Formats: sequence, C-alpha cells, structure tokens
Amino acid sequence: MDTSRSLVAVVLIAAVAASPGCARAFARKNAGPNAVIPVSDTSQTPASPPSAQPPPVAAPKPPAEPSVAPPRADAISEPSVPPLPDVTGPVPVANAVPPINVPPEVPDAPVQRAQGMADNSGGVVSADSDDRRPLKERLEEMRKKREERREQRREDRDPMPLPSLPALPPPSNVKPPAAAEPVPSPTPAAPAPMPAVNAATSPVPASSSADVKQLLDMARARYATVTDFEARMVRREVVNGKEQPGEEVLYKFRKEPLSVYMKTVSENGKGREVLYVKGQFDGKMHVITGKGDNRLVGVGFKTTVDPDSNTATAKSRYRIYEAGFGRTLDGLVKSVEKGAVKVVGEVRRKEYEFPLTAIEVTIRPGDDAMMPKGGKRQIFFDAKKDSPSYLFPVLVVATDADGREVEYYCFDGIKVPSGMKDADWTPDILGKKK
Repeated sequence: MDTSRSLVAVVLIAAVAASPGCARAFARKNAGPNAVIPVSDTSQTPASPPSAQPPPVAAPKPPAEPSVAPPRADAISEPSVPPLPDVTGPVPVANAVPPINVPPEVPDAPVQRAQGMADNSGGVVSADSDDRRPLKERLEEMRKKREERREQRREDRDPMPLPSLPALPPPSNVKPPAAAEPVPSPTPAAPAPMPAVNAATSPVPASSSADVKQLLDMARARYATVTDFEARMVRREVVNGKEQPGEEVLYKFRKEPLSVYMKTVSENGKGREVLYVKGQFDGKMHVITGKGDNRLVGVGFKTTVDPDSNTATAKSRYRIYEAGFGRTLDGLVKSVEKGAVKVVGEVRRKEYEFPLTAIEVTIRPGDDAMMPKGGKRQIFFDAKKDSPSYLFPVLVVATDADGREVEYYCFDGIKVPSGMKDADWTPDILGKKK
C-alpha cells in the first residue's frame, strides 16, 4: 500500500513538473479551502499577498535567438569550378569598343588593349579576329589592305582606259607595201640673231665713251626744245641717313623762269602742295601742309619756307631750284669728262613696258657730298622715238658703297608741253581743284 502511494506520488510529481495547470489542480484538491495557489510557474517570482493595490506588471522577456544546428560533416563539399580558358593567345571579346575618334564602321579599326584585347607582345589586334600570328605579320596585312583600298579609290576616281583592240591580220591577197625610203632629217635652223639696236629704238649702238657723248648730245638737244612739261613722279630718298617713305607726286615744271609745282597724291604726305618761282614771291616756297608734315598745324596749313632752310631740306636730298632734267644731264657731262661713265645698254624695267637705255656712273669717294664713301648711279633714258619723253632721263637709281638704295626718281605719263599759263604759276592756285 505504501508502495502504491509512493508510485502515485512520483507520477503526480512528474505530471506537475510537466504541466503547471495540472500542478495547480492537484494542489487545490489536497489543500484546504483557505490555501493560496500560485498562478505562475516556478521560474517566476512568488505572488505577493493580496492587497488593495494591483500587482506590478513584469517587463516582457526578449525573444530568444533561434538556434542554428551545426552543419553535418557529410553535407560539406567543394563547389564545382569550371576550368579557366586558355589565356596564352588573344581572347576575343564581344561588342568590343573601338578607340576614341575611330568610328566602328572603319575597316580594320584597332581596339586598344585596355578596351578589349591584346596579343602577347602588347600590341593591338582587331576586335573581330582571333588571329594569333605575330604582330608584324598582322600589321603588314593591314598595310596591304589599306593600299588596296587606296588603289580602289583611285580607280573609282580616274576613268578606266578603254582596252586596245587586237590588230586584224592583213588580207592574204594584198601585198605588203614596200619599205619607205628613209627621209633625211632636216638640218636645224640657226638661231635667229638678236635684233640690232638702231637709232629708231635706241640712240646708243655700242658701249664706247664716244657713244656716251653722242647720247648726251642728243638728249641735251632734245631737252633744249622743251619749255615745260608735267608728269607723275614717284620718289624714294634717304635723307641724313634716314629712309623717307615713298611718295607719288603730280609734278609740273617750267624752264623760264624756273618754276616748280608739286602736289602729293599718295597716302603719305597726301594733300601737300608746293609752289616755287625763282625770283618771284620773295624767293620763297609757298606750301600747304599735307598728312604727316606737322602735328601741331595739321593738314591744309598755308605757309612760306626758304628753299635753303632746314625745314625745306629735312625731307629732300636736293633743293627745289635743282629740279628738272637739266641738272641730271649737266652732271653726266662732268662724269664723262672724268671717265666715270659706261653704257649698260638696253634693259627692261617693271616701270616701263618698253626697254630703256641705261648708263652707269661710278661715284668715287669725295665726288658727291651725300655719298662720301662713293657709290653708283644708274640713269635710264627713254629710247622710244615716238614717245613724248624720248631721250629724257626718266629713271634715276643711286646706291651707296654698301649697295643701299639712296635715290629713286621715276617719271612717267609725261606730257609736253604742260599747257600751263603764267596765271597758273601763282600762290593763289594752292588749295584749289585743278
């Protein structure tokens, strides 16, 4: 009996330990009516005796982390890895991008190694080729392709020549023509001789001193018949070692009394007018200033200037009363007496459409104060007989000992006579339209 009760007690204890509800029911059955039965399990704090205040609410427990079972030893295995491709040769890449500024449609467009592919030597290969030949062979093939494309473009641009038709065989019933007798080659004609220089085209047939004197005599005789003339003069000068800008001047000259009128029409000095009549108007030059003459007075200022003053000679190598062709011809006579003149002959200059006759004067040191070291002066005469300026020294070019041009005077468009009257040689004409 005791043994049965002991077994029952063991069973009840096991049941109470398994289920809190069963334990509470068992406790109510064996306890008295005034016994206090706990409502929580053995892990919680015991309930406080009943009182007027509600019991405090316990804080919720954090959820327990799920337990992870360790992997089984038989479940661990290495994943299958595919074999690596052969990297000894070039690897083709799909959708390779060509380099910058190279359109994709260009044939044989190379692809940089960083953008697609490279061979073993570090060179570049084509994106759509798996050729593993050496780089030198591939480059040579690319060069041949480019040459073929160039040749194709040339053939497309140039018309193709028509093919030559084969020659037809001669008919059997026609005898071949007899061999033609050799024709002797014509004897080459001798070159035509140079046209001789005659008086109609040039007054100087040779280069002797006698010819120079003859030329001067003819020129002085021709100039003696001239009373006045007008022309266009282009001049360039070096004054006191300073090169002056070139000027284009409307030039008018009268012999008696010596009178000179000049009006600058070029951009440099434009608007300047100068009138001089020897022995009249107090012997002064009457001037209207032009562009670049004087910054203080500007253009259009009227004044008078002494021909020998520094103001008059500051921009010219000669005095105004030395104007005209007479001074040049007289100077040549003196040079001939010194034996310093030689004839150059006919020459062509860009200033004239027809040839001119040139003579050259050697200036020794001391002969010319403006060229103390000496130099040369070439004088060109109009040799065209029907020209208004026939036998006039229409061009004068002088160079110093260093070959520097110091004088240049060119006269063209000469009109003889000028048609000016005495009333045109007064200062009143300055500033008026003519």
